[in-house]
Amino acid sequence: MRNIKPILVLGAPLALLTAYIYSHASLDTFLVYLLALTLWAGLFGYCVHIREKQPRKASTVSRQQ
Repeated sequence: MRNIKPILVLGAPLALLTAYIYSHASLDTFLVYLLALTLWAGLFGYCVHIREKQPRKASTVSRQQ
């Protein structure tokens, strides 16, 4: 695991929001929330995966004479 701080910074508010929605909303609303959260997490993970696969480009400055 690279760094646990970003996971905690993002995970703690999401856990609190999930608990709040679970306790105050209807079952249908909670299921829609879970579906949206799952789709968002999947898309975020996909973007991170694609970014890690791309080779790092060297920053070169081309000078035209």
